[in-house]
Amino acid sequence: MEDELAIGIDLAFAVSDRNGEVAGPVSTVDEAFRALADHPVDAAILDFELKGRDVTPLALHLVEAGIPFVFHTANALPPSIAELCPGAPVLLKPSSTTALMERLLDEIGKRRPPAD
Repeated sequence: MEDELAIGIDLAFAVSDRNGEVAGPVSTVDEAFRALADHPVDAAILDFELKGRDVTPLALHLVEAGIPFVFHTANALPPSIAELCPGAPVLLKPSSTTALMERLLDEIGKRRPPAD
C-alpha cells in the first residue's frame, strides 16, 4: 500500500520479478481494504500514511489475519502503532527494493497464525 505512484509501481515490479502476484498498488486505506477483500494476499508492504490517513486499522487487520507485512515509510512509527504491531519490521525510505523484498520474504517465512 503506497500513495506515491512511482514507488508503488517500483514495488509492484519488484514483487512481480520474484514471481509474486500484486494486488495493487493502492493509495488509500479504503482501496487497500477493497483490494484485500477482492484478492486475498500472502503478505503486504505498508506505507504508514496513505493520503494523510494512517494505516493503523489496516495493520491491525493484517495482524489479526496472520498476514505478514513490512512498513515502508518515510518516518519512524509512532509508539502507539509500534505497540499494536510488535515486531513489525520498518524500513525507512529511501530503501532498496532488494532489502525490502528480502525483509518481506523473511516475514513470510515467519508467518504467524491468525489472532483468535
